[in-house]
Amino acid sequence: MVDAVNVPSLTASATPVVWLALLRITAPGEEAVALVNNSEPVVSRGITYQPFPFALTLPADDSETLPKVALNLSNVDQSLVDYIRGAAEPPKIEVELITSAYPDTVEKSLTFLRLTEVTYDAITIGGTLALDNFLTQAFPAEAYTPPYFPALFR
Repeated sequence: MVDAVNVPSLTASATPVVWLALLRITAPGEEAVALVNNSEPVVSRGITYQPFPFALTLPADDSETLPKVALNLSNVDQSLVDYIRGAAEPPKIEVELITSAYPDTVEKSLTFLRLTEVTYDAITIGGTLALDNFLTQAFPAEAYTPPYFPALFR
């Protein structure tokens, strides 16, 4: 929820307060990559986010499909492509919205996304940020088998 202090900067036609999107890409077993859609580094909650151009496209608001967010990153150098290609499973993505006035206060966050369907060329890296599909998960999570529940099979 956006606090009352930031509402004027959100609705004003001109303001010195800048809204920034933070992006953290975490591959299993690797150090996270922290990026900000800005021209200079930003420190938020002790983490330094490096300037990097990227764009998020929010999903359509319908009840027919699972929501997916489109992510486009500039392929400034090959290191981000190497980082994503080296991941054994889809990297975890965290997207947060902050203001330049209060960089340690997260106004909105999405922390449950996975990077899938990645494409890249010399100019851009594209991907889909998808939710874990909870509709295909088994319920209950455990199977009632003798190794797990021996008392049921006496």
